Amino acid sequence: MKKAFCLVVAFAFIGCVQVFAIVALPATPAAADTLTFNFNAPFPGSSIPEGDAPWLTAIFEDGGANQVYLTIEANLIGDAFIGQLYFNLDPIVVLTVTPQGGGTAPAYESFNVSENTYKADGDGYFDIWIDYPEAGSGNRFDGTESVTYLLEGSGLTAASFNYTSSVTNALGDGGGHSTWLAGAHIQSNSDSGYSVWIGPGGSAVPAPGAAWLLGSGLIGLIGMRRKFNK
Repeated sequence: MKKAFCLVVAFAFIGCVQVFAIVALPATPAAADTLTFNFNAPFPGSSIPEGDAPWLTAIFEDGGANQVYLTIEANLIGDAFIGQLYFNLDPIVVLTVTPQGGGTAPAYESFNVSENTYKADGDGYFDIWIDYPEAGSGNRFDGTESVTYLLEGSGLTAASFNYTSSVTNALGDGGGHSTWLAGAHIQSNSDSGYSVWIGPGGSAVPAPGAAWLLGSGLIGLIGMRRKFNK
């Protein structure tokens, strides 16, 4: 009788610990949600850059309320460089863009935001167009350089950029042949006229930090329960 009573008390205590731990989890600092685009596929009809894919990586990371950090990392060889980048944004918001220190690439020549406005080599209309210095400029985005921006806007999160381009522009005109999560124009400073268009093949790679923490906590609690059941 005493043994049965003790078991009931023990399981009740474990249950309380589980509930307390689950409730307490949100109070633990959560890892930031991230969204990663690996530019590893050519647009239809385009050749591919030299070197190994991904030739470019874009990482969006939540930085707090209404803030996202965007880091662009190049993986180019020879005299290839990034001419333009294209992304999507839903919903469209007014963005404040602040380049962060520590990067080796040029900040940009222009950073433009307008819904379904910027066409990338015939393969869809994008909401964001980042223009970098091109051939003839002294400072291009090439090699293994990187740059980071702080993006700020109402309701902005990393997930706001996980959308595909449109085959029609803001006026409803067609012309886009396919849809992409992002796009990049890779050029060369040589006389060959080297010019390719690439994007992330497949899906984006989201990493929801808060969900990961909750899952880890639940796994730990299940392990605790199994330990007590042995």
